[in-house]
Amino acid sequence: MSRKNMKHSSSSCVDPLDDNDKVAIVGIGCRYGDGVAGPREMWRMLKEMRDCTTSHPAERFDKSSFFFPGNKKKSKLYTERGGYLKQDPFMFDRQFFRMSPSEAEHMDPQIRILLEVVWESIEDAGIPASTLRGSNTGVYMGVTANEYLALTGLPFSNIGQYTNSGTNSCMISNRISYEFDFRGPSFSIDTACSSSLYAVQVACDALRGGVCDTAIAGGVNIILTPSVTIGFCQAGMLSPDGQCKSFDESADGYSRSEGVGSVLLKPLKRAIADNDRIYAVIRGGALTNDGRTPGIANPSFDAQIDLVHKACSAAKVDPREVVYIEAHGTGTRVGDKTEANAIGEAMSKQRSDDTPPLYIGSVKSNVGHAEGAAGIAGVIKTALLLYHREIPGVVHFQRGNPSINFEDLKMTVPSTSIPWPAD
Repeated sequence: MSRKNMKHSSSSCVDPLDDNDKVAIVGIGCRYGDGVAGPREMWRMLKEMRDCTTSHPAERFDKSSFFFPGNKKKSKLYTERGGYLKQDPFMFDRQFFRMSPSEAEHMDPQIRILLEVVWESIEDAGIPASTLRGSNTGVYMGVTANEYLALTGLPFSNIGQYTNSGTNSCMISNRISYEFDFRGPSFSIDTACSSSLYAVQVACDALRGGVCDTAIAGGVNIILTPSVTIGFCQAGMLSPDGQCKSFDESADGYSRSEGVGSVLLKPLKRAIADNDRIYAVIRGGALTNDGRTPGIANPSFDAQIDLVHKACSAAKVDPREVVYIEAHGTGTRVGDKTEANAIGEAMSKQRSDDTPPLYIGSVKSNVGHAEGAAGIAGVIKTALLLYHREIPGVVHFQRGNPSINFEDLKMTVPSTSIPWPAD
């Protein structure tokens, strides 16, 4: 990403990247824990370095039936915290979307909330939604959870004419295209934690290839049952205190969280011509896979280095010139170690001594790990960071993970907010 200054865009340097390949973020909609709603609230939360995790909402499920602190007891939870939306996921302004009570009732809350947040991202861009009706607008949404059918599908007598159209994962994106009358491609993408990042990359590629003229990209994750959390507790992946302590020596797992994020994307040339407010510019990206590792949940050091090199090559950026990277940073000891060391090896180890260090952060320290909506939270944070020219501190960071050689890798985790380097 890079920041586009509309009033001072001239430069003595020749940008090797063709302007046709640059994509502008012109609208943002989001909802995360602690009542964060919209880019202004998101930025305030980042500036204040808030931890947005809370105890499991009592109305979701009876915590006393599942919570067993201290160890991995079968079919139980050892953590009672997560990042939960303040909004009741079942509340929905169905009349605004001209929807019958029965259709709304059978619709996955993830679709309901995403419809509202997509509208907010269009509104944030200053574009009347009516002007996009019938347009070649693509929709690309990341989603990993599909709990609503399991919650409501039994007994079978609960199943109605709108059950399939309201709970199928393809409808996460297709319903948006339907309600807003978008005529471009419509994809629901599930690549686990990277789902919403994949969505952004696929959307950008579609814009660059002329497949669509405008794109909506993002992701959603709502926790309705304890089942997935129990599974992660059994695998020992979650932090007992429900905090993501990204890159810290006390990191002991991550915190599951809810979230919804949506960005409105346009080709940069068109955004400038339309006089849009531009949060940031996406220059390029890459998609890879770790391949075979010691375990399916284990990351690959070499594969992550390869990914960084491919992304920087696509963006025509020298890795040593990057000032900040928003990492996955879940707060697991092995994951943080592998990722940070790979990033440092690829991006900052070869920096000269008079070059500023590479700053590294993770929004998961604020909002937890929102899974299908995790990557888009990082995209939104980075866009706001560039727009406001300030790097927020990482919550819970006190002493670095000893398995990460920050000094030799010329890499720093900011513990307080710092201004964006002047150069």
